[in-house]
Parts: sequence; C-alpha cells; structure tokens
Amino acid sequence: DSTDEDKDGVYEWTTDTNLYWENIQADPASFIGTTVITPKLNDTQMDDVLVSDATPAAQYTGINLELKHAAAKTTVTLKSPEGDQGFTQEELASATVTFPGYKYTGKVNEKGEFIIDEEATHDIIAENTEDGQVAIFPQQTVKEGDVVAVVTIAGREYEIKADKDITFEPGANNKLNINL
Repeated sequence: DSTDEDKDGVYEWTTDTNLYWENIQADPASFIGTTVITPKLNDTQMDDVLVSDATPAAQYTGINLELKHAAAKTTVTLKSPEGDQGFTQEELASATVTFPGYKYTGKVNEKGEFIIDEEATHDIIAENTEDGQVAIFPQQTVKEGDVVAVVTIAGREYEIKADKDITFEPGANNKLNINL
C-alpha cells in the first residue's frame, strides 16, 4: 500500500490488491487508516505518522477516516547576542540539538491508537531546516529539572533543563526557544 502526492499536492491512497465490499464479512466493518505523511528527518527520529480511530461502516457506504498526527513535532530556535557576549549566526546555524534519552517509536493497535514503546529510548537529533532545528518523536513529558535538550555549539555542550513540566503533544508544533 502507498500514498502518492500529485502535482497539486493532493494525496491518493493506492493498495497492492483491490478491496471489495464482497470480500468483507463483517457488517458493519471496522476500518483504521494509517499513513506516513513525511518520512523521518534522520535515523534518530520517527516518521510523521497519521492514524485514525477504528471507524465502523456498513457495507456499500462511504467511509470517512479522520487522520491525526501520532507524533509531536518540535521546532527549536537558537538565539544568542552577537559579538563578544554570544555566538555568531554561523555558529548557531551549525549547532546540534539533541533530545537525550527520549522515546522514539510506537505502533498502531487494532483500535487505531498509537501505542508508544515506553522501553525504547535513545538520543534524538534535531534536523536543521529553514524553520529551525526540527525533531519528530512520540508524545512524552519531561519533568521539571530534567534535561530537555543538549545544545552542542562551538565545541561546547549546554544542558537545557526544564523549569517546569513540559509535555510534547502529538499533532502540535511544539516550539522551544533557547537563548544561549
């Protein structure tokens, strides 16, 4: 199965085999939609996956699957005063932002729920984009006082700690502004 984007930005879902109502025994049948809308930005992140809840449909009727993002997108903006007191724009642009020990994967269950693998953790490295440093990972909460991110810039590392609990919400573009 695959999802392809045409020249107008419209997505069309195609299957490897045809699906016919005659082949579905249940009435109503339950349908779950999942698709990767954007592949992972690098090997440390997860794909931007869209999922729907299980949706019942009587035979020979239309199906509307409302897809929601399973992952949280986080955009990091690094700022610093220029000159002797801070970093140059070139140093900021070449900095690395790492989210240490974060959950990074999950799967969709039979109800269409995205279940986070609570045991699977590793460092997630943000990808430098025109919008800032971007990371995509499952919903999670960083507790007050814990390390939210590590910024490596000009040969130095800076641990950024949470001044309150921070929850990275799925479907949201969570913004993290870091002043160095």
